[in-house]
Amino acid sequence: MTAATVVESPETRIQLKVVSVLERVIRGKASAQCWQVTFYKYHRGFTALMSALGGMGLVQGDPAQELWSQANAFFVAGALGLVLAALLELYKAYNIEQTAIHALAARDAFALVHENLDLSLQESDPLPQLNVVVDESKTLLRNFHKVMPAGGPTVTSEAERLGKDLLDKNCRYWQLPPAGLGR
Repeated sequence: MTAATVVESPETRIQLKVVSVLERVIRGKASAQCWQVTFYKYHRGFTALMSALGGMGLVQGDPAQELWSQANAFFVAGALGLVLAALLELYKAYNIEQTAIHALAARDAFALVHENLDLSLQESDPLPQLNVVVDESKTLLRNFHKVMPAGGPTVTSEAERLGKDLLDKNCRYWQLPPAGLGR
């Protein structure tokens, strides 16, 4: 028998598609674990804190003067300002905010694909809906490939494990035609 005449069962096709989608989902969800997202979150928190302190007039009273002489306070404030300005320039130069926003969007989009995958497998014939989910995951992969971590054997084995669990949970809904009919 040649490779062209091999007929896969519908269950096999479903399993292969589920694993391929789950590999993309795992990578997409992991994209938010990059250092840019962590830096972005700290930057947003720090910006909110500085805004609140600035709105309050920074520090009321004289506790700062008691700890520092006026000359030291100006030196520390100037040095801190230079460090913060350098960090802000690095933040802008390396597009950290844009990368972080894309990574967070990838995580959210692939979480939705995961939900759609589960729902598609609850159909009596999951292949038509599963094909839509496969196409959706491919489109997202093309859109977010720059922020997604690389795949590999670990991702594949995790996708196979998750796929088996998902298929075991949902196969009771299926009423599939025998292999070689239809698709």
